[in-house]
Amino acid sequence: MRRAGNRKMMKPHLFPISTSKVFKCLFAKANDGIILLDREGKVLEINRRVEKLLNLKRKECVGRKIRDTVPKKILSKIPRDLWDILKKKQAKCELELTAKNKKPINVEIVLTPCINQGKIVGVLGIVRDITKDKLLKETLCDSEERYRNLVESAPDVIYTISKDGKITSLNPAFEKITGWPPARWIGKPFDRLIHPDDLPLATQTFYMALNGKQPPSYELRIRSKSGKYLVGEFTSTPYMKNSKSIGEFGIVRDITERKKTEETVKFSEIRFRTLFENVPDGIYQSSPEGKIITANPALIEMLGYSTLEELQAANISRDMYVNPEDRRRWMQRLEKQDKVRNVELLLKRKDGKPIIVLENSHAVRDDRGNVLYFEGTLTDITERKRLEERLSVLNYYGGKLNAAKTLRQIYELTLDALEKTLEVDSAVFLKVVKNSLCPVARRGKPHASNDLLLSSDKGITVKAANTRQPVLVPDVTKNKDYIEGIPDVRSELAVPVETEEKLLGVLDVESKKLNAFNEKDVTLLQILASHVATAIGNVEKREEIEKRSSQLMLLMKSSADVIYTTNLHKRLNRIAKAIKNLGWRRVVISVRDSKMELTSPDDLVTAGLTKEERDFLWENRPPGQVWRERFGPEYKRFKIGEFYYLPWSDPLVRKRFSEGTVPSNLSKEEMVDWDPQDLLYAPLRLADGRIVGILSIDDPVDGKKPTRESLAPLELFIHQAAVAIENAQLFQQLNKAKNQLNEYARCLEEKVKERTINLKRNEEKLRSIITATPNAITATDLNGIITECNEHTLKLHGFSSKAELIGKSAFELIAKKDHERAFEGIKKTLEEGYVRDREYTLITKDGREFPAELSASVVRDDSGRPIGFVAITSDITERKRMEKQLLKSERLAAIGEVAAMVGHDLRNPLTGIAAAAYYLKTKQNQKSNSKTWEMLEIIEKNVEYSNKIVNDLLDYSREMRLECTQTNPYALVKEALAMDIPANIKVRDQTSTSPEIIVDVEKMKRLFTNLIKNALEAMPKGGVLTISSRQVSSNVEFRFTDTGVSMTQEILEKIWSPLFTTKAKGMGLGLAICKRIAEAHKGKISVSSKIGKGTTFIVTIPIKPSLEGGENIWVNVPESLLSTTMKA
Repeated sequence: MRRAGNRKMMKPHLFPISTSKVFKCLFAKANDGIILLDREGKVLEINRRVEKLLNLKRKECVGRKIRDTVPKKILSKIPRDLWDILKKKQAKCELELTAKNKKPINVEIVLTPCINQGKIVGVLGIVRDITKDKLLKETLCDSEERYRNLVESAPDVIYTISKDGKITSLNPAFEKITGWPPARWIGKPFDRLIHPDDLPLATQTFYMALNGKQPPSYELRIRSKSGKYLVGEFTSTPYMKNSKSIGEFGIVRDITERKKTEETVKFSEIRFRTLFENVPDGIYQSSPEGKIITANPALIEMLGYSTLEELQAANISRDMYVNPEDRRRWMQRLEKQDKVRNVELLLKRKDGKPIIVLENSHAVRDDRGNVLYFEGTLTDITERKRLEERLSVLNYYGGKLNAAKTLRQIYELTLDALEKTLEVDSAVFLKVVKNSLCPVARRGKPHASNDLLLSSDKGITVKAANTRQPVLVPDVTKNKDYIEGIPDVRSELAVPVETEEKLLGVLDVESKKLNAFNEKDVTLLQILASHVATAIGNVEKREEIEKRSSQLMLLMKSSADVIYTTNLHKRLNRIAKAIKNLGWRRVVISVRDSKMELTSPDDLVTAGLTKEERDFLWENRPPGQVWRERFGPEYKRFKIGEFYYLPWSDPLVRKRFSEGTVPSNLSKEEMVDWDPQDLLYAPLRLADGRIVGILSIDDPVDGKKPTRESLAPLELFIHQAAVAIENAQLFQQLNKAKNQLNEYARCLEEKVKERTINLKRNEEKLRSIITATPNAITATDLNGIITECNEHTLKLHGFSSKAELIGKSAFELIAKKDHERAFEGIKKTLEEGYVRDREYTLITKDGREFPAELSASVVRDDSGRPIGFVAITSDITERKRMEKQLLKSERLAAIGEVAAMVGHDLRNPLTGIAAAAYYLKTKQNQKSNSKTWEMLEIIEKNVEYSNKIVNDLLDYSREMRLECTQTNPYALVKEALAMDIPANIKVRDQTSTSPEIIVDVEKMKRLFTNLIKNALEAMPKGGVLTISSRQVSSNVEFRFTDTGVSMTQEILEKIWSPLFTTKAKGMGLGLAICKRIAEAHKGKISVSSKIGKGTTFIVTIPIKPSLEGGENIWVNVPESLLSTTMKA
């Protein structure tokens, strides 16, 4: 039965209820429940379906009102007044009930009025089970919701297209991907979004969908809002309705980035594959079992195999390693370190040929650390190693070439190097000689022996020379420049030997093998050529130096010859020959007057010219005016130093010098860059600018144009020739004056003879005086160089002969400390004419210094000009000693007088003061009057100190008597240390009990006590005093070292002088007496002091002094009392 809401109601008036059999049949068998009600709402009839759906019983319902029979749950859904139904004509409700099986069911009740003959006679109710329909509807709604959510949240574009090609739906992903809002394209043709080139494919797939076919996935380019095209992957299907396709339904995924990635990956794969297959280094993967997993073509070729399969079949250890044990060590290293870098390995090719490779590899492991395989690269460095060896050979021969001394050695060493570095059948060294290449050394089978003209258009070596570039010919039979020499030669290599300035030659090698040489051989040969060029340059420089040295020697010899030659023509002739010997075939020197005219054939001096050529020069001599022009501004551009070089290539030279020159006898072939018609000349100019002659030279021996360096030696001869001509002219003038002087000379001759006799007499007298004088007499020039001296000078300075002194500087006889004073003395002597009695410290030949007194005066010539000095020197050593002794005696006398006075005039008062103090102490009580007692003790101490000073004076001024007894160093120092030592001073007694010595114990104790007191006073803030002794030969040495205040050098020079002190009290006799005591024992005392480190006194005493008089010894005052070298 159709749904009640969708069908037309049965018309009751067509089927009367009481009589219609058809209605009864339908009523009983209907799938829907049927209820008949009258106008009052009584139940007239229900069918079985109602009973089942509403859980009612017919008997209980028929004849009763529906409100009394239907459950309240159902009744609540039915209108209370049936007239409402009759008015509305239809009422509908849905109920959720529980079936007899207790399952929930949904029912739909539709109430419709029943009309008979136009009147409403009752109500027809239809009850239908809509559980399945409701469930289906809910399922459909859920499905539609899920579909909607899926479509709207899908990352891909979901679309539909109608059969007329218009877009009917787009999900939000369309806007996210393309930037277009969906509304912009709904109802628009889809083809406007597609790239024009992709429209055929888009149209084809669209019609396939319209025809109900499923197109395969395809890609189209879609235009975005920005104008750029995106790549979309389309999956479309027919859009079906009622089993008919009404359009296209599809999903589009944006694969733009994926396409870019795919292109990048594809490009990377191609690039990697290209790199893998074309890289020159071998790349491999190998198994730990020793098999190649994969390898690139470079490795297959490197190891000499034909295919990868053939390489994979080989055993790495056995077939690829020269030493299979290396493979095991290599694996062990990889397993420990995971990688190796730049390791050299010796492998072998399939044919057994060894190769050297550089390996970089690493181990690839699984997650557990097990080695899966090895991978790495191999670089064939066999050629590089061979090249290194060849370079090493070249380096060796480069050193030998640099040491070569001759060109022949260079040629032979070069060919030795060629044979060591290249595999050749022949090698030749060709040298550039003028315009040709000449073979100078060969190896192997001989080349063609003919010289090769550089102007030729044939020859590999000629081509290399002319282009200054290497020429490599792999197959000479195909090269038109090849000149056949050795039979069967197939390859040739030629490299020029050159410097920056010129081409020196060509190195040429040949081989009977095709392609015997490569670019590396070219590089090696270029390196060798560079060594050769340097070596040749060194030899040429050495030869040039030798040539210059020879020229210099010749120049010096020629200069000496010229100087000692007085005749002008002879002098000029020697100059011309000397210039000729310096490398010029023809030399002409002409003497000119003031107008530059050549006045006589005799004034034409030549070297290298025949008599006919000399006559030709005289007859065709240009006037002086022409030569003045040639030295004028117009020719200034031709100057090279003092010379003028006029090349024949210059138009001015060809115009002006076509006549009047001696034709050259040399051909152009004998010249390098000098033209036989070139001119070279120089003026013989004096210092005042006057030109007195002209020097012309021609035809250089080496055939080269002159340079400033090559002409430099000749400039000396220019000046010599000019001076020679000037001197000759002066001699002529002198000869004129000679006659005038002859008469004057004759008159003077007698006077000279007389004067000479007087001079000889004076000279003899002076010589006698110099010899007889007891003083040293020395004569010097103004520079202080000794020119004469007498025997006393030699004796004074310890020389044996005058030859040792004459020629020396007088300053070598004066101590350096007096050099400045000596310079001042020379200056004063020059200013005042003399100096008198100046004291200097002089030195002897053996370096001994001694005092001397010097007087000097200036020696002048007849014109009064100072020409030197004469000095008289006397040794004043003895005089100085006597003066010093006198000074000491006077000082000792003064000390003696003071001592006598003090002993007489002070001791008596001191005795009285001491007695008075003692008396007062006996009358005083120490406890009752402590201050008075303290003052009396001060008086006693000062009396005692004053008495000590008196005793010191008396001891120092009288002779000392020693009373010697035997003791040892330790005992002496121990007694001296019995004094009070401050608590802040530490004394280290390091003296020894040996050896036994014989000394005056009391005096030595006094000496040591004085030294210890000085050390204690030098350490007011505390310190360390170290006393030690040791035996030195036959003496005992005592050292007293303190860490106290040190002494300056000025104080050290005065401390031993009597009456010198740096203390606030005391007479300054302590150390002077110490020195007397040490010297009285035939010993000595010295001191050293360093600022900040302290002072050390050293006392040295003989163990057994050799003294006369037994144990009682009288000692006079020693001469060293006033020595000024020690401490106060």
